[in-house]
Order: sequence, then structure tokens, then C-alpha cells
Amino acid sequence: MTDPSGFLLLRAANMWQRRMRKLLKPFDLTVTQYLLLSGLKALQEPSSASVSQATLARHCRTDPMMTSQVLRVLKNSALIRRTSDADDGRVIVVALSVRPKT
Repeated sequence: MTDPSGFLLLRAANMWQRRMRKLLKPFDLTVTQYLLLSGLKALQEPSSASVSQATLARHCRTDPMMTSQVLRVLKNSALIRRTSDADDGRVIVVALSVRPKT
């Protein structure tokens, strides 16, 4: 008999993705956007230090080019800010946008 663990793991991952898509739909977010937003929050929270786009990609284990593309969408949605680093213009610094409390 074959070990069904790979099949079961794949099914669990698919169920998790479907559930996440359903939960994020009202916020108009994808799973990847949520991953990057939550990763950015985790990196910003301890010290409020600036976070580079490359650091965020490494932290979330995402492809740097894909990370850049997704962050552009999040910037256009006003969820994050992307700016050039003051000391090194090649570095892109990202931060969560501050939204007024209603």
C-alpha cells in the first residue's frame, strides 16, 4: 500500500487556500497580498524600523520580482507606502499605511 500522506497534505493545502480566499474576498485581498501585509506587520512591530522590500521577500519566502509586483498593487490600494531609501536609492523601503480610525 502507498503512503497517502502526500495526497492528504495536498488536499489540506487546497482546503486552506479555498478557505483563505473566501475569508479575504470581502477585503479584496489575495492570499499573497495578505501574506506580505502580515509579514510586513511582523517585521515592523518590534522596533518600527524600516523594512526593505528585499527583507520582506526573504522573510515571507517569496520571489523578489513577484513581491515587487504585489507591493505595487498594495501601494495603489493605499495599504502600504513604498519609497526609496534615503541612504541608498536602489533600496525600496515599505511600510504599512496609517489609516485614520473611524
